[in-house]
Amino acid sequence: MARCMIDDAQLDRGFWGEAVQTAMYTINRIPTRTLSKGETPASIWYTSIWWKIDVSNMRVFGCKAHSHIPKEDRSSKLDIRSKQLIFLGYCSNGYRLWDAEKQKIVTSRSVVFDEASTQRPMQLPTLVHPSSEDDETQNSSSEPNSRDDVNDSETAPAGNDETPTVNDANNRKRDRKLPSKYQDYEMDFFAALSCSKLPSEIPTKYQDAVKDEEWKSAVEKELDNMKQNETWEIVPAPVEKPVIDSKWVFREKLIDGLPVKRARLVARGFLEEPSLEDEVYSPVARMNTLRILFALAVEKDLHIHMIDFDAAFLNGTLKNPIYMKLPEGLTGYHRE
Repeated sequence: MARCMIDDAQLDRGFWGEAVQTAMYTINRIPTRTLSKGETPASIWYTSIWWKIDVSNMRVFGCKAHSHIPKEDRSSKLDIRSKQLIFLGYCSNGYRLWDAEKQKIVTSRSVVFDEASTQRPMQLPTLVHPSSEDDETQNSSSEPNSRDDVNDSETAPAGNDETPTVNDANNRKRDRKLPSKYQDYEMDFFAALSCSKLPSEIPTKYQDAVKDEEWKSAVEKELDNMKQNETWEIVPAPVEKPVIDSKWVFREKLIDGLPVKRARLVARGFLEEPSLEDEVYSPVARMNTLRILFALAVEKDLHIHMIDFDAAFLNGTLKNPIYMKLPEGLTGYHRE
């Protein structure tokens, strides 16, 4: 798939890494026969960590992309407001684009795509390995004579001993050898690329989670938070009231760029009686409300402070008592 994408976009083979990543991103969002009901691999995986799959951002690999130039990067009102780049793939905060002028990959969120256009062939710049003057001198002295050969059309007539001009000498390409200090560096790029995209396995059962020390520590932290906030009271199981079960939900969260394992104990509320399900939602501010708040803060020149409360949901109070079985991992009590 990656080979076809590069050929269709008429891009240089040096973009194979971007093509593989984009192909993998696309395949994970295409329904497959191994899954039922038209599900995709991404929907199966990301549903377990509360992500919503969205394919509205998918674009044709290698198409023209006009990236918006921020106002602060324009010197006058007459400057262009967008720059034509080449679409290569996706990132967490937008798109990965190739800037032919700067010869590097940039990311942008404000992009207008021209997917119907055909892209002219584009090549990557020649990559030169870092080397010292000694390495260059050694390489130049050990070059075979075949590197100095030229095409028949450029060869001088027989018997003409004219010295090559300066321009001809500068146009000759010389292969750079990898310095000896780098020769022991070996990298399987395909394996490295695959590993960078493989998320860690998230357990679905308590028995599997406690086998790992980090997940076990996350479970203990969740139980400690519930004990400190007096979330429950241990009482005998009532006869006239239904007793519901609980479940452990595990997920990973990125904090300062590092994955942190989290465990959440949830009650299986769908087993409750309808009369008790008066308020089953979690109060969360709507985005429209947040936008109004930010707009007022800018208008009034106010500062906004954000505070993150650890286990804030445990401070809530239920109007009606709910009876739940002792969760897995809670020790020191009789399960009767």
